[in-house]
Amino acid sequence: MTFVEKTSLFLAAALVVLFLTTPTTPPTRRDEGTSRKRDAAWLVLPGLPALLYFWYLYGRTGDPMAWKHAQERGWYRHFRAPWEAWSQTWHEAFDRTQATGYAAQFQADLLAMVLGLLLLGVLLVRRRWPEAVYLALTLWALGTSYWYMSVARSTLLWWPLWVGLAVWSVRRRWVAIAYLCLVAPLSTVLAITFMSGRWAG
Repeated sequence: MTFVEKTSLFLAAALVVLFLTTPTTPPTRRDEGTSRKRDAAWLVLPGLPALLYFWYLYGRTGDPMAWKHAQERGWYRHFRAPWEAWSQTWHEAFDRTQATGYAAQFQADLLAMVLGLLLLGVLLVRRRWPEAVYLALTLWALGTSYWYMSVARSTLLWWPLWVGLAVWSVRRRWVAIAYLCLVAPLSTVLAITFMSGRWAG
């Protein structure tokens, strides 16, 4: 993940929530009360690369949001209500408006969105607030554009999913076996697709 990737800002938000929801020990000395404030100042650090990137874009293009405007022009990534984005993606996935490879990608994005929403529900029920904030912001960003794009690929950055899956696979051996049986052929198909010059994102 790059320093200017939008998901790094979502991680920064999760770190703020972690900081705010972590219980602190009562100060035993006078200077320990200011220690928490000093620690909070470090939370500014994750936002600095993004600010520097916006400053760079402004210097190069005169538009600090040039990346967003390029996304809107090239990939139709402008804001839409979540249900409209779902509907448009469903249309592209199943109404034979796209070539098979693209339709399959839209189907994978729909499946990834459902998986993300289920995971978000689990995180909320378990009161895992920082992880829930990270995932909710990611789903909101990817689920409110013209259509879903890169949702399936973004699952690679959903660390709450992978940590949870790892813990589950240690407790239940069949989870690790099922995961391997699912991922091995899927990875092979995606690798062959990518190496043959087709879209596999």
